[in-house]
Amino acid sequence: MLAAVSATRRDRLTSLFAVIHASAHEGSGALQFGDHPGGGAVLFDAGRVCWAAIPGAGRRLFDLVCAHAEASRPEIDSAYAAWRERGEPFGEILVARKLVGAGDLRGLLLRQTSETLVMLAERDAEPVWVAHRGGGYQPKFTFSLPEIAAATTAAGLAIDVTAAQAELAAVIGDSDGGGAAFDVDVDGPSLAFAVRGELDYDDVRTLGAWVTDVASRWQSDSFPGFIVASMGAGGLVAWATDGRLFGARFDSPSGLIRALAHLKRRT
Repeated sequence: MLAAVSATRRDRLTSLFAVIHASAHEGSGALQFGDHPGGGAVLFDAGRVCWAAIPGAGRRLFDLVCAHAEASRPEIDSAYAAWRERGEPFGEILVARKLVGAGDLRGLLLRQTSETLVMLAERDAEPVWVAHRGGGYQPKFTFSLPEIAAATTAAGLAIDVTAAQAELAAVIGDSDGGGAAFDVDVDGPSLAFAVRGELDYDDVRTLGAWVTDVASRWQSDSFPGFIVASMGAGGLVAWATDGRLFGARFDSPSGLIRALAHLKRRT
């Protein structure tokens, strides 16, 4: 039963990401999931995701801030009341009052948005695009499609990304490369659950398809230390660590050489 639920969740997430990817090209607006009070929406600005909203999402952000911020509960309560009364973005009030740092808030917003997207993926309502009639939402915090898809996959499949993020940082570093950690399913597309570097959504999907194809040629216990494919001046690298599959793309020789040297030291 658990495997069937997991497969359904993967399929729903894949379908949701496809719709979000198509909608991002529409500009500023909202992807509406039903028009009833319990409906939801994903808001976009300049091709990036601003946030996802369903009834109670603001309260979820409040709970996350209370759990992770060093500010006192009365200070957070006051900011939350100001949001309810004046309609100013709750997160921006927190930053303005120095209750949460901008970087910490962005991480909490990403978590709240990804959790909301998991819930939206479970709904059967056909989403409808509604263009923004003004000049855009002009949010202070937005998320790229690879970033939001990875965070949503991690939330939906209950994957701890800490080790994967550290692995990507160690292999890719500050080079010109980009990469991802993938959850691979034999009956469906791979899903990235952690990303690093400048890769767009199509790049991540292409990289995931290549990593999946490469991995299918070996038994899990016989996968080599790493596999390399030439690509112009740079190349592609696939490797496995602690049962997880990773892939990276480098556009120049320097980043590729650095990554291979790091991986070779561990084999």
